Amino acid sequence: MKAVVFYCLSSALLIGCGNAESPPDKNILQSGQVNTAPGDPFLSSKQCQFTHLSCQKMSCSAGRYCHQGTICSCKRDDMCVKAASVCDNQQKRYKSMCELKAKECRRNIVIFSHFGDNCKGDSFTTNVRKASLGLVEVKIPERGTFLICGEGWNIQAANVVCRHTKKPKGAKKATTRQYNQLKKEVRSLPENCVSMLCKGLEGSLAECKPGPERKLEENSMVATATCYQDTRACSSSEFRCVNEKCIDLNSTCNGLNDCGDNSDEMCCRDCRSGFHCNSDVCIPQDAKMDGTADCLGGEDEVFVSTVPAVTTVPAVSTVPTTFPAVSTVPAVTTVPTVTTVPTVPPPQDPFLSSQECLKERFTHLSCLKAFCPPWMRCIGEKCVCKLPYMCTKEVSVCSNTQRTFFSFCQVKALECLRQISAFSHLGDCKGDLFTTNVRKDSVGVVEVTIPERGTFLICGEGWNILAANVVCRHTKKPKGAKEATTLQITNLKREWPSHCVSMQCTGLENSLAECSSGSEKQLEEGSTVGTAICYEDTRACSSSEFRCVNEKCIDLNSTCNGLNDCGDNSDEMCCRACRSGFHCNSDICIPQDAKMDGIVDCLGGEDEIVDANQGGQVLSPIKQQVKIARDKLETLVCGVANDALPQPQPHQTRGSRRKRVIGGEEAGKTQFPWQVAIQEDEKIDCGGTYISDCWVLTAAHCVRPKPEAYRIKFSLWSKLGKQDSTDFSRVEKVIIHPLFNPTTYQNDIALLQLDKLPFTDKCIHENPAVAPACVPWSEYQFKPGDKCTISGWGRQDDEQKTLNLRWATIELMDNCSGIYASKYFDGMECAGSPDGSVDTCQGDSGGPLVCKDASGVSYVWGIVSWGDGCGMAGHPGVYTKVAHYYEWISSHTGKSTISKYNV
Repeated sequence: MKAVVFYCLSSALLIGCGNAESPPDKNILQSGQVNTAPGDPFLSSKQCQFTHLSCQKMSCSAGRYCHQGTICSCKRDDMCVKAASVCDNQQKRYKSMCELKAKECRRNIVIFSHFGDNCKGDSFTTNVRKASLGLVEVKIPERGTFLICGEGWNIQAANVVCRHTKKPKGAKKATTRQYNQLKKEVRSLPENCVSMLCKGLEGSLAECKPGPERKLEENSMVATATCYQDTRACSSSEFRCVNEKCIDLNSTCNGLNDCGDNSDEMCCRDCRSGFHCNSDVCIPQDAKMDGTADCLGGEDEVFVSTVPAVTTVPAVSTVPTTFPAVSTVPAVTTVPTVTTVPTVPPPQDPFLSSQECLKERFTHLSCLKAFCPPWMRCIGEKCVCKLPYMCTKEVSVCSNTQRTFFSFCQVKALECLRQISAFSHLGDCKGDLFTTNVRKDSVGVVEVTIPERGTFLICGEGWNILAANVVCRHTKKPKGAKEATTLQITNLKREWPSHCVSMQCTGLENSLAECSSGSEKQLEEGSTVGTAICYEDTRACSSSEFRCVNEKCIDLNSTCNGLNDCGDNSDEMCCRACRSGFHCNSDICIPQDAKMDGIVDCLGGEDEIVDANQGGQVLSPIKQQVKIARDKLETLVCGVANDALPQPQPHQTRGSRRKRVIGGEEAGKTQFPWQVAIQEDEKIDCGGTYISDCWVLTAAHCVRPKPEAYRIKFSLWSKLGKQDSTDFSRVEKVIIHPLFNPTTYQNDIALLQLDKLPFTDKCIHENPAVAPACVPWSEYQFKPGDKCTISGWGRQDDEQKTLNLRWATIELMDNCSGIYASKYFDGMECAGSPDGSVDTCQGDSGGPLVCKDASGVSYVWGIVSWGDGCGMAGHPGVYTKVAHYYEWISSHTGKSTISKYNV
């Protein structure tokens, strides 16, 4: 076996330095070379071990959730929200498909019958007539009994039938027989057939989509299924499924679930047919744009039209779509995709920030810089659409087609998925709907009908580009408004409403129905009303203009003013300061009235810090719904020490540049509740950070693939002995980053999964001295110059060891590539001071670099990794930048266990 050689770097103690030669351990997830199927241009691995339950490759189905980022596990009932009612085959009603499928999953049974509230009538049944023939007969509630039409019958549906009849490997082949021949062998056959469209993963045909019934003629073909019962080894021209079924190699990567567990579609560099997901999974072509995200990144639901129309809500099927449990779909902007880079403004502009930021093309959908709304979620640094069933029930909402939704979040999720404008008003659907009308014969005069209030013009006072953008996008002008104009009422040439209302918008709404309308005012001689001139220019932007990401040109002085002039907010995303509005630490500008409104807009929450000079804002009804939805999502508590514990006295928490962990300040006994010690062979040479109930974050160079070798100590202060609050846990699994390089310390990060306590899902006992640190998701949450803390049991200098936990305040530093040159890689960050007066040293490795945001929440921003010596001037310590690895961390822990916000 080839030896793996590890090298120690001077300021980070590497456990087990030297040569290490040991077999791979089943408890560590490591990278490996893909075993490519020889000669096959589609399969990336002939020994693919992924199935439809592998959530690192595709979304989980209804009733399941992604457990620890790897496997789709059964949900509990309380994890499912109320949606369309469903019935089982025992006439029991469930609140949602999710609840029923969760029960099927937990009990390994098949019980689904049909959607609806009426469970007292017939249930859906599947019957295989005469097993030797495999003739399939179905009974559909309120329709009757049918055979399955031969046309369109395929291996996917046949797999469902065979598994339902307790043949776990599914079908050997999907066959057909002539109807007139079958009538000679089987008595009393139905005279009609229906087609069945299945994905192959359903529990029974009841979950498949039945087509219209057709009269069977003498020569009509009907479906039969031959179930798979072979136990032979697969030949060289066959693919061995994870369920041990053998299929033809050419049946892989075709978008069809031939195996029955989908393992033939999970490792595909390309697809013979079907649609190719970015995670190298092939799905059926008809799964594209079907309203259900199958690809992990949701790219199968991306609308590809260059200028999507804003339309009313399409008619909704009487049979609700069965949505996967944790699927998300990318939001599609209402503008064409472009590849040009926004024009960089003149360097003398004191407000816009760096060219590097502008090249990132940030918009309101860039969740590295701003929060996603409750109907979206952060996937791959972009806000993507959630599926409607993922929203919780709140105040009823009426759409502009008089359909009632159970929350504002749900109707917005539908809008997001279908790229439509659907919202009318909060409440039931009795009476008028909200409408917006821009009269072509009146130079863009805007008229609105507000339910229970009447029809109005928009008052010219307060009318601005934000509301005008909303109007223009609603009328199918994707770049929004060129300008918000006003017109005197005396200049109008026809009869108009006698009153006007003001409209307050953020500019991101899909229609004025979502904006806050003011009280009505009588229009008098000389009154002005709002008009909108929509943007339709295709010219290049001038040197005095800013080019928005959506290719709209705006005046340079309209950037960084807290107003969404672009319509996609790209003019507010890269601002070193604000002309007006409120400046967030992540360098975005938000409106002044967004400060202290009860909704966190800045990543660090600084917009909600109590300001004695500014009282709280009164939220509009729509914003109240957004706040309620966000409050339900943002329930995780992390990064906050228990206030009930005695805290260090002021002299203990005061940082000093001459103080450092190397001979620095002694910590309070419960000052850092997330600090853990990693004990190996009765020695503590590394630290770590507690980040959730069963997970600890540390440096990869601190651990080996031997979980049984480690004990994690919580609330430890002295190496010499435990205190009353000290606890410990054993390690179940060590997960080292697959690209960790022990020579260069690239990707120096690892996760330790802790053993569960007996008869519980918890891994440690309740302990007020222990609290998790939050995990940062964006590299913009903190920036160079911010003061953060380090802690550990490392050396006080190059020689002197320490026994008690120490800490110091250090400063984040800008790119260190100028100092360390080829040793410095992406995912690393320097911290300390130029003169070396603050640093970490040997024995601090793996420990936390913690930064606290404006709202007082602590994030593990870095992991002590390496450096040249300890406390040397001009050679700051190098830390693993945790935010850079958020997706990797969350793929193992699950986002819900480490994400404080909707990311």
